[in-house]
Amino acid sequence: MRDFRNILKKISDLKAKVLKDSISPHYLGSILEEMLEYTWWSDSPGNFELESLKLNSSLQVPELVIDRVTALDADWLITESDIITDVTDNGDGTYTLSLMERYPGYVTAQIEHNILKGYFQNIVPGLEPDDDGSLSKENADVHNCWMNVISVDPSSNQIVVSLYPDSDTPAGTNFLPVVGMKFAQWGNSGDSDNPRYSRRQNVIQLSSYDGRITKWFHVTKPIIEDTHIAATFGTLPEFLADLDPRIKPGDDGIMADTVVARRIITLDSIGRPVVTVVDRGPWKLGERFYDGSEPNDNGVYERSLTYDHGHGWLNNSGGIATADNRPNWRTTYWTHTIGDTRLSLDFREIDSVVDIDKPECPLSLEAWYMGEDVTDSQAIYYDWTRESVRNGAQDTASDTLWNEAHKNAGPSLLLDADDLNFQFGAAPEKLTITVTATLHDPNNPNLQPQSAQYYMI
Repeated sequence: MRDFRNILKKISDLKAKVLKDSISPHYLGSILEEMLEYTWWSDSPGNFELESLKLNSSLQVPELVIDRVTALDADWLITESDIITDVTDNGDGTYTLSLMERYPGYVTAQIEHNILKGYFQNIVPGLEPDDDGSLSKENADVHNCWMNVISVDPSSNQIVVSLYPDSDTPAGTNFLPVVGMKFAQWGNSGDSDNPRYSRRQNVIQLSSYDGRITKWFHVTKPIIEDTHIAATFGTLPEFLADLDPRIKPGDDGIMADTVVARRIITLDSIGRPVVTVVDRGPWKLGERFYDGSEPNDNGVYERSLTYDHGHGWLNNSGGIATADNRPNWRTTYWTHTIGDTRLSLDFREIDSVVDIDKPECPLSLEAWYMGEDVTDSQAIYYDWTRESVRNGAQDTASDTLWNEAHKNAGPSLLLDADDLNFQFGAAPEKLTITVTATLHDPNNPNLQPQSAQYYMI
């Protein structure tokens, strides 16, 4: 019995230090319970908290919440399993195994031809202290036992098994079954055309060591190949790295014979959805376009491709097509992606005839860029130059003066006698007019100027 004088002293000290005005009975009761070393409490709504609870019959609740983290060993097989309680050597290479009855009426689910993978370890019992106090594992054992079921006796919960030769096991060494060994069905060596056996030739393995969940199929022996993998989730099998240089050892992913999905969203190296270019055909007013920042009606992150004036354009801003955001070379709504991006320049009038008595010749040009007539654009300028020949030599001085006066002279000129370098009514022996057009496109800084020549004389 506890010393109540010490308890009363603790209550007095607590009252002097903590209880200034008043305190609820529930809180005071909890304090007293802790002081008396009780480890439970309750409140008026009927909530209980206690360290442990043992029931001799049953527990019935409308909702059961288990607040606990459950972990598995390194490898976990989702298949039929048992625990050995007794081993009998039959003297003919077979062993009779008695299995644990896990609950009243328990009967093993093993059948004939099942391949069993047994696991046994006595690491903790095998640890012994050395002279310096450290633990030694000299007597500790960890081993696997590979067996094949010959027959099953459900009435006695026993099975008869044979052992696989060392050469037929993954580690190259097989061990005897022992009491306390846990084993699980690994596959079945029976006829694969028999449904009784074929459906037991599948196994699901969870391995923290390998870092993946694997579904194996056609498992008819302890050693299985990569071709027996039906599907995996987690760290990709090592052999895949040898098949494709894009797969690196340790990469995570999914491998399966068949993938059926309503949609697949792929991500780039920085975690953004990979955009799919969707051809929307000719540009139309009122059409909905996507820039890749959101999924379309089918759940695809779409970047719309459309065509206008014979050129293809990728959408940059999404939304509904209007006259204000129609594709053109100046727009920021679209990026040109299909078609010739060179500036095209040519003369409109090429049949002019110069009258020697009254020399006068109109010349005009047209310029096209990305399917659009840019002849009169404010972003284009035209430099006119001429080359005239007299007495077998170029009239360089006169031509230079004319060229300087006709920089950025526009897309058309009406050339008179002075422009044609007529002197004292005499025409030059040869006369060539060259126009060079330069278009400024901030989206295409490498756009080159284009020239057109017209041989007047």
